Amino acid sequence: IKIPKAIRYHDPKIVSFDTPELNRIFKKVLAHEFAFQGNGSIKMPKWLKDTTINIDGGDYRMGIGGLHSSEKSQLVRSNDGILCELDVASYYPSIILQQKLSPASMGTPFLELYQSLVTRRLKAKATKDMVTANTLKICLNGSFGKLGSKYSALYAPELLLQTTVTGQLCLLMLIERMEAVGIKIMPANTDGIVCKAPIEMERTMELVAWDWMLDTSYNLERTDYELLASRDVNSYMAVKTNGKIKRKGIFNTGGLMKNPD
Repeated sequence: IKIPKAIRYHDPKIVSFDTPELNRIFKKVLAHEFAFQGNGSIKMPKWLKDTTINIDGGDYRMGIGGLHSSEKSQLVRSNDGILCELDVASYYPSIILQQKLSPASMGTPFLELYQSLVTRRLKAKATKDMVTANTLKICLNGSFGKLGSKYSALYAPELLLQTTVTGQLCLLMLIERMEAVGIKIMPANTDGIVCKAPIEMERTMELVAWDWMLDTSYNLERTDYELLASRDVNSYMAVKTNGKIKRKGIFNTGGLMKNPD
């Protein structure tokens, strides 16, 4: 498979910012020609690697893979207020379908099959059939990952770039809107954010989330926490309001899906 010399990111027509800094970064991403490494993967631009995006005191970094906040060693409690995670349901698959991104060799049939997998997964997840839901998640994420592999028939790096950068810009949009109304964002990571606010701001948070969903067409899923303890954005433990514990990174207990070794 021939590796292109360079590719561009195209305006997804669903991204808009209010602050000059975020608009400047958006325009710079649109103007940049992304080069390639020898293995066919997209090279991270130095200017993007060195850019820290500050939104109301929170620092965020973009990448080829996903958005990350930069906090270290924090403990956050709900204190009878709101502490909740807003995750985008099937984020990258949703972007692929919304942007109609299919490898040139496959066209519309790829999107039809991909849509059927997403629909089946969300149905299985809603009915608590986690074996089916997790199996289809591997199919969907694996197919997305192959967009960046020059050894795959699905290789289409321009589609991978369009997916991941759109996801990051849309999350930054959501963060900007939440912070603008006084809702603090704790961590943010690839496909979700954690919001903290007084209980009386719950309706405001819901309206901001709703408007964002209307503007992007993506769906947010909410999980409420009692507390969140993190080493960094990739390693944390969260106690849900039902007493269950969510673990990520070094705090994960392992299993078939995640193996610390």
